Amino acid sequence: MFLYINVCRHMMHLFGRGLEEVWLVSYPGSGNTWLRYLLEASTGIFTGSRYNETTLRKKGFLGEGAKEGAGVTLVQKTHGPVFETEFRHDLYYRHVHTHAHKPTILLLRNPARAIISSFQLLLQQDANRHTKRAPLHAFNTSLFRDYVNVATSLWEELYTDWLLASEAPLHVLHYEHLRVHPVLILRRLLRFLSVPEHTNKNNNKNHNNNIDVLFCSVPEHPGRLLCLSSHLQGHFKRGEGTDLDPFTAREKQGFKLAVDRVTRLLMLLGYPTPPY
Repeated sequence: MFLYINVCRHMMHLFGRGLEEVWLVSYPGSGNTWLRYLLEASTGIFTGSRYNETTLRKKGFLGEGAKEGAGVTLVQKTHGPVFETEFRHDLYYRHVHTHAHKPTILLLRNPARAIISSFQLLLQQDANRHTKRAPLHAFNTSLFRDYVNVATSLWEELYTDWLLASEAPLHVLHYEHLRVHPVLILRRLLRFLSVPEHTNKNNNKNHNNNIDVLFCSVPEHPGRLLCLSSHLQGHFKRGEGTDLDPFTAREKQGFKLAVDRVTRLLMLLGYPTPPY
C-alpha cells in the first residue's frame, strides 16, 4: 500500500467519520481496486467494499472490514448483482441492487478487457489473484466461452441499470481515460467527492454540503497528488496484456452491440463516452 512507500512514509491513512455513502460501481475487472488505491493515496481516507475481501484487507485496504453505511470510508465498492447467480438477470432484483438515491461513481472499461481481467480473477484463489495472470490455455475452454456469453449481458445490464435509475449525483469515469491521464481524472473525481487535494481537518464538507466530514485529524499534506504521481501503479494493477485476443468474431460483435447501446445512453444523458 501507499503507506509503506518510503518517499511518502509520513502520509497517513485513517478512517473518516460522518461521511456520506458513495458507491463505486463497476463490472469486475474494470480497475476498481486500482482506483481505490488512487483515492486512498490522494486523500488519506480508506475506501470500503460490500464484499469484505480478506486478501485486500491483509494487503492494506483496511476499509474492507467497514460496515456499510457507517460513514467511515470515502466510497463503497460494489459490482451490483453480478455475483448473484440465481436472480442477477431479474429486473426487480437488479433494481434492488441499484442504489438510486446514493451518489455514485460509475467506472466503465472496454468489456473485452474487463472480461479477460475478471475471468483471470475468478480462476485465481491465492493471495495474488488481483495481479496474477491466467495461463493462455484457460482462454480456449468451454468455461471461458460460457463466461463471455454471460458476462457481455451482465456488463451492459449493470451500466444501463445505473444510468437509468440513478436519482443522485452520478460521476461517469472510463478506465481508459484514467490510464492515460490518471492525475487529471483523479482531480476531477476528487472535485465530485468534494475532497480537497490535501485533507483539511478544520474545514471539510462532503459533496452536497450538508454533513460535516471529520477526517480523524489527518494531517494536512498538499503534496499527496505530487507524491502519488510517482507511484501510480500501486500493488493491485494487473499488467494490461493488451495483445491477448481470445474472442471469436461472434463475441466481438456482441461487445460492439453492447458498447453501442451503452454509448448511446451515455450521450443521451450527457455523460462522457468511451474511447473504444
